[in-house]
Amino acid sequence: MKNPYLLLAILSLTSGFTTFAYADDSQAAYVNAMAASQCTKISDDKKRLSCFDKAFAKADKNNGEHVPSPLEKSAVDEFGARHLKEQNEDKVDEIRLIVEKVELNARKRQIFYFTNGQVWENKKSTKLRIKAGDTAVVTEGSFSAYYLAKENFRGRVRVKRIK
Repeated sequence: MKNPYLLLAILSLTSGFTTFAYADDSQAAYVNAMAASQCTKISDDKKRLSCFDKAFAKADKNNGEHVPSPLEKSAVDEFGARHLKEQNEDKVDEIRLIVEKVELNARKRQIFYFTNGQVWENKKSTKLRIKAGDTAVVTEGSFSAYYLAKENFRGRVRVKRIK
């Protein structure tokens, strides 16, 4: 090659890609970098090219793509499949509870205390007309939302469990 700076630029780019491709396998990146530095010392173009080909043969096998480890494969397999598992399990869609007392917190949101010890908080300042002794129904909505309603009445409020 007539321009040694061009060779240096190509070498720095290819070694950077190799290090990125094998970021989780630092040993392979180190070996490839060492082999590439040895290849730069060869003056014959064909021999130098074959040296680079041998040094980066592993990168060619994977086509430069990241191959996930067995631990990553299980995480990849599980991604987005949570709802598939939940369909197979026995799942409670709603519960019925008896109200022990209803209080307002500092933000004027209702706090619902139930006879089984559970405590739920209204997520908004919208009030639900419910009093001690009434039966409440807590249902699960989408995106992990929970709604509390008075049994046999319209209207519901979004709640979160605090105890």
